[in-house]
Amino acid sequence: MNRHPITLKLDAARLNERQEAFAFLREAFELPETLPDNLDALSDSLSEIPDEICIFSDRKNLIQICENKFSWTILRILVRAADENPHIHIRLS
Repeated sequence: MNRHPITLKLDAARLNERQEAFAFLREAFELPETLPDNLDALSDSLSEIPDEICIFSDRKNLIQICENKFSWTILRILVRAADENPHIHIRLS
């Protein structure tokens, strides 16, 4: 893990499919390549991130995320992680 703030703009197109979503999130959060494409593993990893992270999305991406079951699940995991980890902040507009 790094020690600098991470800013992540949610990209609905990259969150719709499991493999693409996990690749996007591994890169964005600098998670290990060995992290399985598993929602529980993602949730556990996010709860332990020590770096400051600001996640944001514009209205267009947010609407697209809400229209896809898998990306909606990812958003719910991110919101739960922000609730549990004081280093993660989400701003939706």
